[in-house]
Amino acid sequence: MLDEVVSTVRIGSIKQALKAKVKKPSVSNEEVEEVPTEKELQTPSKDDFVKSCKAYAAKLNTAQKRSLSSYFNDPLFELEGSSITFIVGSKTLKNELESSLTEFKIYLAEYGFALDFDFQINSEKVAEYKLFTPKQQFNALSKDYPELKEFAQRFGLDFDV
Repeated sequence: MLDEVVSTVRIGSIKQALKAKVKKPSVSNEEVEEVPTEKELQTPSKDDFVKSCKAYAAKLNTAQKRSLSSYFNDPLFELEGSSITFIVGSKTLKNELESSLTEFKIYLAEYGFALDFDFQINSEKVAEYKLFTPKQQFNALSKDYPELKEFAQRFGLDFDV
């Protein structure tokens, strides 16, 4: 007999269906990695800080945050005790760094480091550190090797390209 009713289905609202099937979160016995407290965190050396910055830059690069990634890949900073001063060339970069500071502090805490952060805008110092144009590169080299200026003058070399 094919005309018999096998079961009845109640059609209701989605809210009722969701309320009926609320799952309680399951508690697992897996170990949770503990984040060190402020007292357990240490001040990094310059080399350790640069290594952690490069690792953070790689993480930012995968997240498509290229300007921050390029700064953290080669940061200009002064480390004094547990305080670090980032030296940046523009207010825009300073604001960008400040907005990602909380995430960076958490990342450093994973490495076991704690620092107090400050920012300094000094475009001249950044220009000396990061050489962009051929003229800047030549001037930096000629400080170490003064013979280069004579060489460039003798052969009529122009680095303003």
